[in-house]
Formats: sequence, C-alpha cells, structure tokens
Amino acid sequence: MGIFEAADGSDLPEIHHIEPMIVRQIRMIVHESLHATGEENTHKLMCCCSSGKTMVSALFEKNAYTTSEVAKALVNIHNIESSCPVKSVTIKLKQHVKLDSKHHHYFYVDTVCKQKFPGTPAKENVEKYAIEIDLSKSKQTFNQAQDNEEDKEELVEDENEIVQFLQPTTNGKWVNIQYELEISLQMGGTC
Repeated sequence: MGIFEAADGSDLPEIHHIEPMIVRQIRMIVHESLHATGEENTHKLMCCCSSGKTMVSALFEKNAYTTSEVAKALVNIHNIESSCPVKSVTIKLKQHVKLDSKHHHYFYVDTVCKQKFPGTPAKENVEKYAIEIDLSKSKQTFNQAQDNEEDKEELVEDENEIVQFLQPTTNGKWVNIQYELEISLQMGGTC
C-alpha cells in the first residue's frame, strides 16, 4: 500500500513532482504599494472642442488590514475646470493572480468588487465617494445612500456587489496576488 490509496482500494498514479509548501495563517492583509494615485484627463466635446479637465484621485486609509476590518478607498473628483457633467462613477477592485511552476504559467484577472455612484455636475469638486470592502464576507451588496437631488439615476443591485472572498496580497515566486482599484467616469456631452 502506497502513501495514497483510492476509495476502491487501488493505488493512485505515481506523483511525478513534489513541491514543498509551507502554509501559515496570515493575520494581516498587507498592501505595501498602496498610495494615493491620480489621473488628469482633458475631454473633448464633439471630438474637437475641449470642454476642460477632470482630475480623479484615490487613496486607501491605511496599507494593512485584518480579516475582520473594512477596507475603505476614498475617491475625489475635481471637475471644476470642466464644462461637462460626470454622469456616473464606477469603482472596481480587480484581483490579478499569477501562478507559476517549472513548466506552466497561469494568469487571470477577476473583478471582485464593483460599485457604481451617481455623477456630479460640471464645475464642482466632489470628495465623498468611498468604497467599503468588508474582508470577512464573501458576497455582499452595497446600499448606496442617495443624495436629495432629483436628477440622480436609480442604481440597480447588479451594479454593486462583491462576488468572492478577498485573498491576501502575496508577492512570492510561485504565487502572486495583487489588487488594482479601477475608477471610470462616464462623462456627459462627449462623443
């Protein structure tokens, strides 16, 4: 009888390659590279006339979280120099997973969290958008607190959800998991 035995009593095929692996419980989810980022974009009306600049910046409150904490990413939209309104703001948290072995490489990107906010009028500065991610839950739907403005569109439930457990960031030789916060604006009046 070998080390492994099938339920019917027959031996399993031989293992051709064994890789030692140490698994430990990680108490903190550490994101060493989290820092404030920003991007400025000039958008055009009718493909030729400039309608001004919009600046988006994002940051996390801290760079390490325990599994019971809520990670909060803050997003600021500086739309004072623009004559176009922002129709909506979509924030996505993407997980980049890279698995390596001696002969194979596996890479995929998955959107683990998505939240959509109503936009902001032209010539305004907004510093209120925040995405809160509860690291202890596998799936949750966000309830967006609506402002008292009548022109805000109704958001559907499918646009705001976490779809899986969040794994810790790792930067190893065989397993590499990184997270990316993607912010996209849907501008009004552009083509």
